[in-house]
Amino acid sequence: MEEELLPTEQAIEQPDGAAPQTQAEPPASAKSKRDTYLEGFRKKHPDWQDDDEEGFYGALADDDAAREEEMNGYKSREEELSTALSGSPLNSALFLDAVNGKPIPLSILERYPDEVKAWMDDPENKEAIEQAFQGLADRMARNKELDAEAEKNLEETNAMIDQMISDGELASEEEANACVELLGKIAVGMTVNHLEKDWLIAAKNALNHDADVEKARTEGEIEGRNAKIEAKRNSASKGAANHANLGTSNAGQRLSARETSAATSNQKGMWDGMKVNKLN
Repeated sequence: MEEELLPTEQAIEQPDGAAPQTQAEPPASAKSKRDTYLEGFRKKHPDWQDDDEEGFYGALADDDAAREEEMNGYKSREEELSTALSGSPLNSALFLDAVNGKPIPLSILERYPDEVKAWMDDPENKEAIEQAFQGLADRMARNKELDAEAEKNLEETNAMIDQMISDGELASEEEANACVELLGKIAVGMTVNHLEKDWLIAAKNALNHDADVEKARTEGEIEGRNAKIEAKRNSASKGAANHANLGTSNAGQRLSARETSAATSNQKGMWDGMKVNKLN
């Protein structure tokens, strides 16, 4: 009975009597280096078309230029750092301490205790030292104030959001979180002078909301008053028409009465004449 081969295996012919051996074929899903490169190229340049040879080489040239510019930036910063460290033993020592995680002030005190003490004891440096410590104290106090204000604002903001959800002004916590996330994006964008079209449209709609509501309310009131006036006008016209019809009907009735009376009178005169004739 022949041994069944896997789809990725093929039989290797052997001399008579020897058992056949198999050799694994490369999987069909294996990609060539060309295909692998083009796959990454398409991800980086999604607008490129396979038949655009000029665009392909243009993109390669742009990539090469970008890499060269990036490498030149690395080299330039490396040279600046090397010059700064090699020109000053203090800079080199502080840099190494910072790399190893030691605080810079502690590193300075450990390396130059006498110099630091002498500088701080110098009367000429007294004002600069006081200003430095005063500035530090002011910043710390200001930070405490900001922290306290931020904590207070956070509590008030969360309470306001909960109330808006309860009142139906916000549909859910998910919607509230989405609004807060959008405001956060706007705040971050403003710090780097970046705005998006959707942000400006949202801001415009927010600014015009009260005016639009007031305009709609005013227009609704005007339409309501106009509708009432029109209803009164139609009612008055209908009443006048009914009155006119009633008058015409009465006049017709009166006319019919007069005509009946006249006809009766004529009839009487006619019979009277006949009676006279008969008497004669």
